[in-house]
Amino acid sequence: MDQSAGVLRADLKTAGVTRAELFERTAVRQPLRVHDLRATFVTVNLANNKTETWVADRTGHRSSSMINRYRRQARTWAELGLGRLTELDVALPELAAIAPPLPANRSARATRPQEMLRRRRDSNPR
Repeated sequence: MDQSAGVLRADLKTAGVTRAELFERTAVRQPLRVHDLRATFVTVNLANNKTETWVADRTGHRSSSMINRYRRQARTWAELGLGRLTELDVALPELAAIAPPLPANRSARATRPQEMLRRRRDSNPR
């Protein structure tokens, strides 16, 4: 059995995310799964005009039929004008509280990916 969902939930708890909705199992709710993130990624990016090839390159999907399963949800997302998702370190208050501050002249969307890559390079010297 794939343990990645357990690792994801443990990492969220370590980061200080405490909202029960992500972790509880009830008759109407299941804990957050890695596949939930993947499905959301595909849906949102198709809705925002990313190509099937672009999505497949990032998700590892090997067939069009698998990606096409998300097209109806993507059309709904686009029709509602929901746009892109906010980065988790901005959207989740628990993570926003510990994220380094952004420079005053930069938006979160423009700065976070580059800053994250820089930090990853700096912490993993070759």
